[in-house]
Amino acid sequence: MNKFKFDGDFQLIVLDLMVPFIDGFEIIRRVRQKSTVPILVISAKNMEMDKVSAISMGADDYIVKPFSLPKAFGRK
Repeated sequence: MNKFKFDGDFQLIVLDLMVPFIDGFEIIRRVRQKSTVPILVISAKNMEMDKVSAISMGADDYIVKPFSLPKAFGRK
């Protein structure tokens, strides 16, 4: 975890919370210490507390996997 480095010129971070070697919530925390780049979480974690935690830590939006594009755009 000590090798985390964020020094890029990113326009968006798409983040899965279940990444190896570091907790996804920790990634959000560390990015927010250095940047306001938008963070979109796409995760299989579907508990309401996971969503609330990610947003309160600084994620901009949270999408639960699996998802379908028609459903995501309000189509059936």
